[in-house]
Amino acid sequence: MKARGMRPATVKCRLDSWFVGRPIPSVKIKWVPNRPEVGWMLSVGDTVYIGERALRAKRVGARKVSSSFFSTLYNRTGICTIWYVDLP
Repeated sequence: MKARGMRPATVKCRLDSWFVGRPIPSVKIKWVPNRPEVGWMLSVGDTVYIGERALRAKRVGARKVSSSFFSTLYNRTGICTIWYVDLP
């Protein structure tokens, strides 16, 4: 979708299945037209992974736009998050 000039506006996650002990979330994304000066990042993972991505996003000046949570079978929390960053 990036090649088509689109960016994700909202994200919704839910847990659909498992593969070798790992949750496989289903991600629903609403796409909107993008301006060339806006970059974006979409991340899906557990709280530790998203925490690392949040630190990386903060370093480059990105802002969180949308976030969605889902629970796994073992009461772990998964997160889907979108960040936007203004490009030079």
